[in-house]
Amino acid sequence: MSCGEMCNSVTYSRASLRSIVVSLLVIVLFCYLTATRYSTHLHSVKTNIKPTYVSNPIYSKISSDNTSSESKQIVLSDSINTEFISPYGFTYPADVMITSHWAVSMKRKLDEGKFGKQLTFLMVNSGYFSTLLNWLAHAKLHAEPLMENLLVVCLDEKSHVMLLNKGIISTVVKIEDVLKGIKEGAGVGFGGMVAVRLTLLRLLNHWGYDVLQMDTDALFMNNIQPILDQFKDSDIVTTVIKHSECLPKIAYDTWGFCLCTGVLLMRSTPNTEKMWQIMGRSHRSGSDQNIFNSILTTLEFSWTPFTDNNSVQHLKGVSTNYNITVIALSEDIVCRDSCDTAKLSSYYVCHPHSPHNGTSKHRWLSQQQLWIVTDKWAEMQSTVQPTAEWLKEITV
Repeated sequence: MSCGEMCNSVTYSRASLRSIVVSLLVIVLFCYLTATRYSTHLHSVKTNIKPTYVSNPIYSKISSDNTSSESKQIVLSDSINTEFISPYGFTYPADVMITSHWAVSMKRKLDEGKFGKQLTFLMVNSGYFSTLLNWLAHAKLHAEPLMENLLVVCLDEKSHVMLLNKGIISTVVKIEDVLKGIKEGAGVGFGGMVAVRLTLLRLLNHWGYDVLQMDTDALFMNNIQPILDQFKDSDIVTTVIKHSECLPKIAYDTWGFCLCTGVLLMRSTPNTEKMWQIMGRSHRSGSDQNIFNSILTTLEFSWTPFTDNNSVQHLKGVSTNYNITVIALSEDIVCRDSCDTAKLSSYYVCHPHSPHNGTSKHRWLSQQQLWIVTDKWAEMQSTVQPTAEWLKEITV
């Protein structure tokens, strides 16, 4: 090979090498940029706690950022019964649910039961049936008027059968009847249960009922109805939790407290209908308390303390966007984190958290003499008389 040929070969080899190196650098740079973009997107998905509502041709986009009130405003219907929209995206379509066998059966029982404007609403399955009995025993002793319009929704046939002929109106709604993709008899956790509860609460409001929703471990110590009647002009009456670890965190960060859905009066009003419409068009998941609070934090509430007729201080919140009025009852009325064992009888509702020392809630309630149903209730179930006195027979 001549010297010229060798030089040309070397030059060609160097050019090829440079081309390969440049190509490799381009590939590496492309991979780096792609990975960085994906990582940034993933981080934003994980950390963004201010979800944005779905855009709709009829409704303007609404988010929880710092945009003006005008841009957040949505044109909503003032009529209560214009449209039933489920608060979740993973339930069956509203038109399917509202005509389903369980909804038709529930509506028929409500009509036949001659319920008043306000009803008390509880949900239970057979695993927590004794907790329901304890709630009923307390209600019988301390708040019997609230039992006159009581509806118990049973998540299984077993709990429904145990309530038959006991003077309590109950109906069966199985989780798989409401939530899509759930196999019959499949176990569903707490999240699935409260998703059904929130959906049913929305449906009852849609039918025109004011609904007092209660957890079965929120026990009456006194009749709370006179307290609720002080605030007939409000759309929602709930209870306040001021603990820094209350959920959802966005509520505490925004207001300095959270609203508890364990004792929650949702009136069927044009204003609550607006809230349901906003909720139904949002993409949210989680417990009813998380969704309820996170929706309200986007509606620009202004909170003001005030004193009621009995010199007890509560909070009044008004949404500057939609004029929704919320009363958050004092912890002196409904205790949650602050249940003082020395004055339990002074509360209207005792709704304690499970103790942090590992003691079960059942044991804690027993220690405070708040578990008043005999442990032999199951043995007595078949022998108690189907009369108004049956609760007394299983109460210790």
